[in-house]
Amino acid sequence: MPSRTAPSLTLLNRILCALATVVAFGLTALAQITPSQDAYTNTATPTTNFGAKTLLDVQSASQNTYIQFDLSSIPSGYTGSNIAKATLKLYVNTVPAAGSFNVDFVNGTWDEKTITANILPALGTTIAASIPLSSTNVKDYVLIDVTPALQAWLNGTQPNDGIALVANGSLNATFDSKEATTQSHPPELDVVFASSGGGGITGINTANGSGLIGGGNSGTLNLSLTNACAANQVLKWSGSAWSCANLTSGGTVTSVGLSAPVSDFTVTGSPVTTAGTLGLNWAVAPTNGNVGNTIVKRDSAGGFASGLINASIATDTDLSTTITGFQLGATKETFGVFGYAASPHGVGVFGRGVGFSATSSIRPPLRGTGVWGDTSALHGTAVYATVDDGFAVQAIGSGTTVYTMAVFNANTQGPIFFAQNGSGGSCSIEANGDLFCSGSINGSAKNFRLDHPLDPANKYLTHTSIESSEMLNLYTGNAVLGADGSATVSLPDWFTALNRDFRYQLTPIGGFAPLYIAEELSDNHFVIAGGRAGMKVSWQVTGVRHDAYANANPLKVEQDKGKERGHYLHPELFGATPEQSVGWDHSRLPRVKSSAKETGRSRP
Repeated sequence: MPSRTAPSLTLLNRILCALATVVAFGLTALAQITPSQDAYTNTATPTTNFGAKTLLDVQSASQNTYIQFDLSSIPSGYTGSNIAKATLKLYVNTVPAAGSFNVDFVNGTWDEKTITANILPALGTTIAASIPLSSTNVKDYVLIDVTPALQAWLNGTQPNDGIALVANGSLNATFDSKEATTQSHPPELDVVFASSGGGGITGINTANGSGLIGGGNSGTLNLSLTNACAANQVLKWSGSAWSCANLTSGGTVTSVGLSAPVSDFTVTGSPVTTAGTLGLNWAVAPTNGNVGNTIVKRDSAGGFASGLINASIATDTDLSTTITGFQLGATKETFGVFGYAASPHGVGVFGRGVGFSATSSIRPPLRGTGVWGDTSALHGTAVYATVDDGFAVQAIGSGTTVYTMAVFNANTQGPIFFAQNGSGGSCSIEANGDLFCSGSINGSAKNFRLDHPLDPANKYLTHTSIESSEMLNLYTGNAVLGADGSATVSLPDWFTALNRDFRYQLTPIGGFAPLYIAEELSDNHFVIAGGRAGMKVSWQVTGVRHDAYANANPLKVEQDKGKERGHYLHPELFGATPEQSVGWDHSRLPRVKSSAKETGRSRP
């Protein structure tokens, strides 16, 4: 029967391609241009160059900013008539004092590496006047229409010597420069090119055999599949064109064959032609009176018989099982017992201990469980594994969004996971990936290990974590003091939302300076002062966490051991016995029978 899906998808793809071509005629081109150079000047230090700073300062009567854009990326031959709009985009870093500023033409050449307050080009006419700026603009962009400036540069009526940001009144503000690579918020000239016109659509007509109808010369073009087919017909591709066709009926079953020995089967509902039911049943009747536990099996002659499958190892007198699978002498991978559940909520292999309770609340989620062990016997073991060499239990995941192993306990008062080895260690977990915990991680020491940087093949380097009786966060960095001996250190926008109760540490590099915190942390920044211009200062800030989790789970520095009284994390350090270790429960330790050995491996 011909496919009813593929032709429709193919036709729809052709419609979408045609519509995409129509839409492309109306698109307008855009351009984003970053500065070729930017700098600011300061009359307080008239011989100092600030062309490499990450901030551009604008302050009334003392500091001006200069920005120049390289227009070579604009297509050759474009003039002001090709420009629909040009927008100056500035990222506001700080506004210590609100006010306004002008954007002026610059009349004269300059270099960001040499420009200073006593070597300045002349300022030209104003492009945009009295642009307001306040603290509400901090950490956001301010957009300024400079279309007349770009048109003048392209028309040649104004040399492209850049623009100047000149403060009015009491304004004091900073913008990110092109050197601010950490945040990547450089000034930007956004250009919208005017549509060039021309082109257009002279007409869309559907061809015979295309399977489409509709079209036109203007307005809305309504293209759709043809409606010429009769009811229940489909479009059929002949190899060169689409045409209406009737649905064909299905095939006919002329015979049903069974391989030998056919005497073991009965067939009902045969013969089957165009419709009907074909039933296959076993001809073998259950034997031994075990109707509910019978498994039909195939013998060496190829025939089938019924009966219990119960294969056991005669020399293993301690083993008593319902079904035992044992495989010997194979050179390929084999399975003693193999369980497979086709149901998405089935269990491949299920085992119950003697003390199993039907009302037990401990149940794994039955979502394709491979092996399930369950017991409610006192000190029983649901799944037990031993090994002389290698892995007692190995879990391998094959997906990027699945858990390789999940361990849980339905009793909220009981332990989730407990491991103990013969040397007395109470827990050992090794992981080459990430460890994630939604709660706390407790331990006598919190170390991390890495390959030694000087001898990575033969040595490790071990460091320990910082410990404190408070939930502290530690942040460090370096700052270079400006011309006035101060520097503003900006921190991420989440800083004060995460931390409180700040403590500071300042260290001058290359000499002494009476450094101090001129402005404490506010709006995610603080100010260092008291040094010399150009001095490098290392700073350190610590803060106490006050996020929602920390507030809901305050650190309890001293705690009573409660039910663990008389036990120790490391009993050997206090002259106590191993049985006095926290988590020790000798009644839950597995017992190994010395007489029950099989190929070097012990069983419980």
